[in-house]
Amino acid sequence: MKSEEKEPATIEKYVKEIKSFCEWLCGRPVTKEAVIEWKERLQKQEYVPVTVNGKLSALNGFFSFMGWTEIRVKFLRIQRRMFRERSKEQSP
Repeated sequence: MKSEEKEPATIEKYVKEIKSFCEWLCGRPVTKEAVIEWKERLQKQEYVPVTVNGKLSALNGFFSFMGWTEIRVKFLRIQRRMFRERSKEQSP
């Protein structure tokens, strides 16, 4: 990640997310099914999709680095809002 010029805070965040996943695994093997289970668990804990995707990005990056591309998972779809909420509109 340093060679990709990632910020130290980004590297720290990614390492934290990977460690968190490993702790959750509790010695079980790293499989695609386990990653999907973790992804579903995060959603049930009511993390917003952007946060879940950040955690998945850390894992997917690590899996790519290790050559475990078959374990990578898809990100959650995030629906963009086409219109602003009235409460966020500026009045003239």
